[in-house]
Amino acid sequence: MIPGHLARSSAPYYNGEDADENINETSIEFLNNYGINNIISLNSSEVPPRQRGWLHDAKISYSHIKAVECTAITQEQFDQIWDAYGKAGVTIVYCGYGGGRTGMAISAIQLFQGRALNDKNFMENGVECPSQLAALNALNNRLHA
Repeated sequence: MIPGHLARSSAPYYNGEDADENINETSIEFLNNYGINNIISLNSSEVPPRQRGWLHDAKISYSHIKAVECTAITQEQFDQIWDAYGKAGVTIVYCGYGGGRTGMAISAIQLFQGRALNDKNFMENGVECPSQLAALNALNNRLHA
């Protein structure tokens, strides 16, 4: 997305269910190789405490913002995404597959950065559902009111 700043992905080891997400030595090595030190996860389930500990030990921030597939997140959650994005240098955003929820987060970050976006841009970012588009339009209105 933005080299050296922002990337998007599916969850590590995603195989059809949010609960498939797995942080291990290989995924931490991948993150380190790309200089990624901040994760924003929009999965419906959070990685277990042991895996969060491994991330902490590797100096990788992990923010879990619970989102269910093909549903909109709240305005408060958009603010949490923006706050999490500002925590560290290079950030990766993911949900299960890396589509709709990730697209909402990427679009929200762009809106907070002052970009002018519309439904076409949101869908190009991967947003999938009408409720997600409506939530992003509400965020856009809130930020530019």
